[in-house]
Amino acid sequence: MADNTAALTASWDSIIDILTRNGIDMTLTSSDDGVLREWYDESSLADPAVRFWFAEQCWRCATLFPSTATLDPARSVAISRLWVQVEEDSDYEPESSVTDEEDLAGGWAGRYDKRLVPIADQDGATLVIDTRPGPRQGCVSEYKGAFIDESDVRWRSLAELFTELRTALTGNGLFANRYAAVFGDGRLTWSVAG
Repeated sequence: MADNTAALTASWDSIIDILTRNGIDMTLTSSDDGVLREWYDESSLADPAVRFWFAEQCWRCATLFPSTATLDPARSVAISRLWVQVEEDSDYEPESSVTDEEDLAGGWAGRYDKRLVPIADQDGATLVIDTRPGPRQGCVSEYKGAFIDESDVRWRSLAELFTELRTALTGNGLFANRYAAVFGDGRLTWSVAG
């Protein structure tokens, strides 16, 4: 599912507005996007969601998501390289897909694939934009190692993730059905609701 740039921009602008009204510095910074081109294939970088994430510096607020820290270009590449290295060093033999969805976005992958572009990570739980081809291209999934399949898809698109995030930041819902946004002292933190 390709992201509509206009919808992404509107959601992101709304998120920036909410964050800045709550004292969070969202000033654009300089970043070295060359590291992305050195590591990822051009087709992955051409994905609208990936292009938007890095061009708009969506990673500027490290605590944008409750359980993972956002990744700038250098950290995205570092996490991707780490996953590649972990799997190269592992004796794990990838399992075959039990479906015909192998190599389709949002479907089965028996090991880490560089077309899974990390945007957030915490202790081996990595949110990735899946740039593999298929109707779910651009979905946001959680990769934890060994394999990924349709049960790991968290949002059908970056736009859907931003919509849920915006709803949580305004206090009109929970993020991932469990986290409430808390603003204080120019910081965004998350609490488990309930």
